[in-house]
Amino acid sequence: VILALAAGSIFLYNRQDRDARVIFADVGQGECAIIKLPRNKAVMIDFGTSYGDEYVAEEIEATLTKLNIPKLSAVFISHFHTDHISGFIPLLKEKKAEKIYVPMYYDKSDNESRENLSALLSAALLTPSKLHMLSACDRVNLDGALFEILSPGSDFKGKANDMSMVIRFTYGDVS
Repeated sequence: VILALAAGSIFLYNRQDRDARVIFADVGQGECAIIKLPRNKAVMIDFGTSYGDEYVAEEIEATLTKLNIPKLSAVFISHFHTDHISGFIPLLKEKKAEKIYVPMYYDKSDNESRENLSALLSAALLTPSKLHMLSACDRVNLDGALFEILSPGSDFKGKANDMSMVIRFTYGDVS
C-alpha cells in the first residue's frame, strides 16, 4: 500500500509539473496575474496597486514564495499606469525578472504613463534584466508557452487604458 501511494504521488507530481497554472495575486485595487509553468518557470503580467509600492511588493513576494518561484522568467506590463506597474520596480531591484516585455506604443500625453515608464527604464538599466518592446503580431515563446501580442499596433490611437497590451496566452491546446 505504501509503495502504491508513493508511486501515485510521483505520478501526480510529474503530471502537475507538465501543466501551467494561472494565479491571480491579491493586490487590492490593481492587477497581478502569475502564470506558473513547468520546472519552476513563471511569468507575471502586471503587478500594481493603488495602495503603494511596498504593499504590492510584499504581497507579490509572499505569493511567489508560496508558489516556490524564486525568479520570474518574464514579466509583461500591459500599460504604464500605477495600478499595473507600481510593484515591479522593487522586484526589479531584487533582480527577480530575467526579461521584461512592455508595449512599444503608449499614450505619450499621459503624465503618469511617462513618469512610470521613465522610472522603469532607469531601474532596468541597473539590472541584468533584458527589456523588450512589443506591438501587435509579436510573439514570445517561453518554455512551450506562447504569448501573442494582439494589440496595440502602430495605427492604434487612444488613451492609456485603451492602449493596453492585449496578450493571448497559449499552452498546449489551451489558450
